[in-house]
Amino acid sequence: MLLYYVYADEKGDEHCNRYWDVRDSQFYNESRAEAVDRLLTRSIKNGLPPWYSVMTKAVMAEERNEWDEFVLDMTITARVADEKFVYEATFDGAMLREKLKNEDLIHYGYTEAVEELIGQALANQRRFPVLNTLSFNDHYDYCMKECRTVEERGDFKNATLKVLEERWRYHPTYVSGGSEHEMQRHDILSSDTILGLVREDGRVLATVECCLDTIERKPDLNLFSTQFVDRDGEKHILGEKSPLYQHLIKEAKKYIRTYRESLLNKFDRDVEEYTNQLPISTVPNAEAIYEWTDHDFEDHRAMLLSVEGSQESIKLVAIKRLLSAVILKEIDQAFVRPVDFDNSLDPYKYEKLKDRLEQKVVVTDGRLVWEGRNSIDCAPNQLANPLNAAIVATRIDELYHRGEVNQVTRLQQPVGFDRDFEHTLKWDDWQEKKAKSNSR
Repeated sequence: MLLYYVYADEKGDEHCNRYWDVRDSQFYNESRAEAVDRLLTRSIKNGLPPWYSVMTKAVMAEERNEWDEFVLDMTITARVADEKFVYEATFDGAMLREKLKNEDLIHYGYTEAVEELIGQALANQRRFPVLNTLSFNDHYDYCMKECRTVEERGDFKNATLKVLEERWRYHPTYVSGGSEHEMQRHDILSSDTILGLVREDGRVLATVECCLDTIERKPDLNLFSTQFVDRDGEKHILGEKSPLYQHLIKEAKKYIRTYRESLLNKFDRDVEEYTNQLPISTVPNAEAIYEWTDHDFEDHRAMLLSVEGSQESIKLVAIKRLLSAVILKEIDQAFVRPVDFDNSLDPYKYEKLKDRLEQKVVVTDGRLVWEGRNSIDCAPNQLANPLNAAIVATRIDELYHRGEVNQVTRLQQPVGFDRDFEHTLKWDDWQEKKAKSNSR
């Protein structure tokens, strides 16, 4: 159940936010305190970059003698709630900086340092009594009351329109290639630039999306995305009759008219940078069923893609490129809209997405069957960007040969790269059995 928790902080200021309810994921054999610690730990780790990114940031900070940005990036506050309290734990970026500067990590490692600091964050966690809970509709009324106050004051007219964030969406589509033996992947990329009205004190009042995609290349506003942002950062849709809505749209349209060419140029550069990192776009169709016995003496029969027709001079390079393209096809359904991902409060949402992105796929060179595996090595919160997820997930980290082909059955006609080969094979086998049964 979606709830907004009303509570007062240590200064007595009232806040109202959505938080993950501990009761929704407490195991039957753990106490409430253990569940709180586990979920806070997971939320903190979701915000931590991989160790090598942390080290790179630290080296750059040391060279420039500017640690403020590092401390800000590495300070992570996590919150969860139950019916009684809002629980808060803060990972101390300043303490991590001190450990790095004192070279303590040389002695016992980065992982141990992070675990120690998370332990300190949990030990020093704060609890704020829950004063009330609001449903979605109740919070909408709560939020709109504040919106009307902002509009009555009229200071939103002095706010500045700024770019707050950029989100990307990605969808690969497959069409027939130059012959029946191949298909062509077309990459559809969309950029959503979040524009916000920002007061002098830094408070964001309202936001709207400026959208661009590779189909039309025309910057335009998504009027259904206009939202009021309350003082706690929660958002609700703004009605078109709202003075704040009208001012936001007027300023956003002015922004698009003024910066149209620079928006298009940046979009084109970013699209080129992203697509250059994606797998090969010309991909083969399946043309045969292969049978092989693996190293565990288990027999297999499957419709596989082959690199036999590849123009690549180095066979292993062709195999890895094809495996990457197959992974991209397999993970297509795992991609999510970043805004939907942001709205999910589940502390384990990154683990669930990572599980969907991790793949083990096979192709053949006609003689051997090759298996490729990926591993998702990036900051968990970077997976919310579908393009980052696609680039990271299509890197082949492990390559094995799984057995020697002992029989090949050529198909009467190629099966498109984008098809589900396992389902197609089962369907064809069933049709064949049905035909034999009917002929008796």
